[in-house]
Amino acid sequence: MSFTGHKRDATNDTFLGDYEEAKGEMPPVDMLRPYVADEQLLIANVNFVQLIACKHRVLAGLQYSYNNLEESGMYLDVDTEEPYMSTSQKKANEVGVYLQDEFRVTDKLEIVAGLRYDFHSSEDEFRGSGDVLPQGLEPLEYEESTVNPRFSIKYGATNNLILRGSVGSGFRVPYGFSEDLHLCSGSPRVYKDGNLRPEKSLSYSVTADYTQKSLSASLNVYRTKLENAIGFADADEQVADLGYSYQWQNIDNAFVTGAEFNASCAVVNNLTLGIRFELFEGKYDNPREDWLGTSYEEASKNISRYPQTSGGLKLEYSRSAWDFVIDADYKGQMYIDLCEPADPADVKIYETESFVILNAKISKKLFERYNVYIGAHNLTDCTQQEKHIDDAAFMYAPVYGRILYGGVQVSL
Repeated sequence: MSFTGHKRDATNDTFLGDYEEAKGEMPPVDMLRPYVADEQLLIANVNFVQLIACKHRVLAGLQYSYNNLEESGMYLDVDTEEPYMSTSQKKANEVGVYLQDEFRVTDKLEIVAGLRYDFHSSEDEFRGSGDVLPQGLEPLEYEESTVNPRFSIKYGATNNLILRGSVGSGFRVPYGFSEDLHLCSGSPRVYKDGNLRPEKSLSYSVTADYTQKSLSASLNVYRTKLENAIGFADADEQVADLGYSYQWQNIDNAFVTGAEFNASCAVVNNLTLGIRFELFEGKYDNPREDWLGTSYEEASKNISRYPQTSGGLKLEYSRSAWDFVIDADYKGQMYIDLCEPADPADVKIYETESFVILNAKISKKLFERYNVYIGAHNLTDCTQQEKHIDDAAFMYAPVYGRILYGGVQVSL
């Protein structure tokens, strides 16, 4: 069981900036009220494990979480340019019950089957002052439940080769209040419609692991189908009239599929080579609504920020008291939205260029207690080529260039 209490008392820079822009002057001192928030998070988990007939390992459990957030702050009505105080209370309860059986069929074959039931209940109450909802709204209430099965199988084909396969479903309803706090600079005005459908997933994966004395390798192929994917968006006209600035909404169905390969081998004495490579594809079923009718309509089907290819290479050499490490991290092309440029005409979906980050480190152990090292991050001084400081989310590559470092580690 764990409990977290979080209190926040901060200047509301959103109100200060909006007021100065609208009025051309600082707000009166009595309006410079801070943004105040009080959040409690309780998480509890209990489970029971029982071995039956040496072949079945049964796991049963119960999980519970409670999240409550009360917040208030001063804001400016952008239409009337009049200040108002808003308050909000959000709370959520989530209960999960699960049962799982790990069945050891033979020494080589193991099957895991499980079932989980989840219930989600949340409530959001918002009140304002002045012309902005002085009487408040009826609390928004939201309830959803789901049953999710899971099945996996493990087979030891040989002493060195293990095969695995799994299929399972998932469930998610947004109620990340801390994320709302950070993203909206304290705005409590995030609308969750009672008709919002929960996000549900169905995932498949197949994995092969090969291990021997000087070589280990794994290959994983996966696919996840996502129904009713949920996104964070600006409030539509009807929701904005209720006093909310943002809303959760179902965007579309989507899928992600990919393959991952990892290997490590001892090339010669003291020299180890590691390699990894990933292929990825993730798309919505349809173009995103914000981009309909633009030249980026087809590109908007791609899920943002996921490289289509990525990989890495690592060489490590050890001899006597010396260690040499060099590794390369490769990121392929990806799509990223540019939504808030200085010039609105520059709004676009940008296809990034691929890049490689090279790191290196040399260390030597002295007198069994000291480790002296020197190294470099981003040795080739690779940085993001296109920058837009007006859009803080437009980041896909290193912002800083080459960094050199060194130090001494002492073992007491």
